[in-house]
Amino acid sequence: MVVRVAHAAHVPAVVAPPPDRAPTDFEGLRAVAEMDRADVAALMEEFGGARRTGGLRVGQRVRGRVTSVGQQAVFVDVGGKADAALDRLELGEVALGEMVEAFVLSTEGEVRLTRTPSGGAAREMLTEAMSAKMPVVGRITSVTDSGWQVALADGIAAFCPGSHTAVNEIGAAEHVGQSLPFLIHDMRGRDVVVSRRALVEEEERARLSERYGALQVNEVVDGTVTRLADFGAFVALPNGIEGLVHISNLADARVKHPSDVVKEGDVVTVRVLAIDRARRRVDLSIKAVGSAPVAAASGAPVGGPPLRQGFDLFAALLKDVKVKRK
Repeated sequence: MVVRVAHAAHVPAVVAPPPDRAPTDFEGLRAVAEMDRADVAALMEEFGGARRTGGLRVGQRVRGRVTSVGQQAVFVDVGGKADAALDRLELGEVALGEMVEAFVLSTEGEVRLTRTPSGGAAREMLTEAMSAKMPVVGRITSVTDSGWQVALADGIAAFCPGSHTAVNEIGAAEHVGQSLPFLIHDMRGRDVVVSRRALVEEEERARLSERYGALQVNEVVDGTVTRLADFGAFVALPNGIEGLVHISNLADARVKHPSDVVKEGDVVTVRVLAIDRARRRVDLSIKAVGSAPVAAASGAPVGGPPLRQGFDLFAALLKDVKVKRK
């Protein structure tokens, strides 16, 4: 007797999509379906190339870690799907794990790097630097009173106008041969204009921020009177910051004009009353030197209220005096 066993029908398991799965882009699928084969192939090739190269562009400055050192090339991890190749002769001695900087020379097939871009790669690098406001190094080849001639990568000639050099003696021969960082100000055809002014101004702002950060309320320092105005005297502090001593803080007695107390070039001792870092303003006092600490910039007292020397001295003299009332 043959016994037939009935098998239960196989029921496929229902797998729920992950909770973070993005909704299907039906509009995008419809657009792809309407494309011809050539366009789809080109799109897929572009997508695949972007994945291989990590979105790198020719001329882009990159920084990565050395992953392999061969006889002909050094391979660097710059964030693409595959490591980028750099000619060994451009680096010389290099160790595994060392960080190197280079420029993208090519993304065709594989990513190739160079330390000294030339030709189209050099101009691509300059275009990238201008868009990203990234400094490039240039060597000053000649100077005139109107500006500097500057040699950039691959010998690309650039001009830095006198108003963008950020120096007083533009035509000084000592500038020739110096290698300095520049920003690409403009590119029109083969004409390249560079500037140092914005870089110097940014460096100065950074230095000022550091100096203001180091200055403290109630600090007592020596400074030099730089100029006088009807409302007070400006004093240059040792760290390069200039503060104001208001006419009311020059002396205990009433002062008609700051020249009655100080003159330009005088070295004076001042106390820092308040610091407004946002407005780059420092309030100073000559009168408060030697007195109790003044209130902090926030208004909270630091070590007690300021000593009003004239009034407090008079009050101290009358402290033990008894007034007989009629």
